[in-house]
Amino acid sequence: MRVNQSIIFLIASMLVLSCGKSDQEAEFTDTDSTPKSVSQPYDFLINLEFGPDNFPPDFREQTGYVLGLMDDDEYVINHVSDNKNQLLWFCKLTHRDESGRPHLKILDIIILPNFGANERLFMGNCNYDQVEDQEIVALVDSDPEDLSTRVIKAWRANRESLKFEEIAVDKVTCVDDSFYL
Repeated sequence: MRVNQSIIFLIASMLVLSCGKSDQEAEFTDTDSTPKSVSQPYDFLINLEFGPDNFPPDFREQTGYVLGLMDDDEYVINHVSDNKNQLLWFCKLTHRDESGRPHLKILDIIILPNFGANERLFMGNCNYDQVEDQEIVALVDSDPEDLSTRVIKAWRANRESLKFEEIAVDKVTCVDDSFYL
């Protein structure tokens, strides 16, 4: 009789442990087959509105470029950095204050790759398939010795989709105007 109680206790213990394991596994099993987007660490900034007096803390503006300057639909590409990364913010002008200073809404963000010694960011002075395209932002290796530029990576700030889109570098050419000054 004592052996039967020990066997029953052993079987009950195994069932309890196995049920506990199933519950833990169920926690991590995704039964929803809907594709999930992978969130990047700066998603909290999307749709954030800011002006000159309330630039998001912990970020420094490096440079920027205005698309559609003085049109009804102005957009801004901001090159910013924090302590870890350099970023591009694709922003929409929401309004100008009484002093004419712009207030923006962040629409999309990309994290830029690390820059090499001769690499720079070009905005507004690149061509796509030999046609000027002001929506293009390119990371370019520019060599002042031979006045050449080589596009390493390129994106389009698409004003229709309101997103950055990576584009083929073999169709992008950029001119470094500073070589001619």
